[in-house]
Amino acid sequence: AGLNPWEELRQAVPALKAATGMPGLIAVLSGGRAIYVEQFRGPARALGRAFPAHATALGKAILAFLPEPGREVILSELV
Repeated sequence: AGLNPWEELRQAVPALKAATGMPGLIAVLSGGRAIYVEQFRGPARALGRAFPAHATALGKAILAFLPEPGREVILSELV
């Protein structure tokens, strides 16, 4: 009951960035757009930026792991 998965996820991003040297991103899917809710890229963070999900690597990864019916609904909105 005391576990907050969102905070656990947010805490993991800086450690992943430090371990890999790569930027860390967290996004949620809203319709056909991937919205970055946490972004660690150098000293600056950009929150709330949204991109077409099919046009970003993170958006494509999210789409790839959605159940097929949900993915088809989202992809049909892009046409």
